[in-house]
Amino acid sequence: MNHGEGYRLFPEDDETVRFRITATRGTHVKGELRGNPDHFDRLQIAFNDEEWRVGTVEVVHKHGEWRLHVTVTHETHHVASKNDADTIVGVDVNEGCIALLQ
Repeated sequence: MNHGEGYRLFPEDDETVRFRITATRGTHVKGELRGNPDHFDRLQIAFNDEEWRVGTVEVVHKHGEWRLHVTVTHETHHVASKNDADTIVGVDVNEGCIALLQ
């Protein structure tokens, strides 16, 4: 789902973030986000800074509870050169091949 086209986030003055998901036409699921304070900091930045944006969201059932995974993107983030990088950014496991990005 895209922000504004399937789900909405509503930052409150007390630093909580409420959400509304359109499950089916006219049916909404509402609640309050919970999570790591660092993640909320990034979300607040995305609400207030034009170089950041709140993107897609995925509803996931994990460990007996429903979770809302929200994507936050920084358009011009600088990454270290590949010679200086020492962290794995992502792993794509495919049936035909395994690709590792470093």
